[in-house]
Amino acid sequence: MRRQIQLLQETVNAQQALLEAQRRRNDDDGSGSDSSSSRSSRSHRRQTRMSKIKVDIPDF
Repeated sequence: MRRQIQLLQETVNAQQALLEAQRRRNDDDGSGSDSSSSRSSRSHRRQTRMSKIKVDIPDF
């Protein structure tokens, strides 16, 4: 079980790093404008990506 938790944590960390790298790339490309429609669009894409993560929670 500890190995599963460790693998899960590594997966979460990798996903967070990918999201942060993508966010930085978008900001560097100038697509990180402060318009409300742009923020809303980014927020929606982020929520869509996060909904695809599946986790098996062990029973205790």
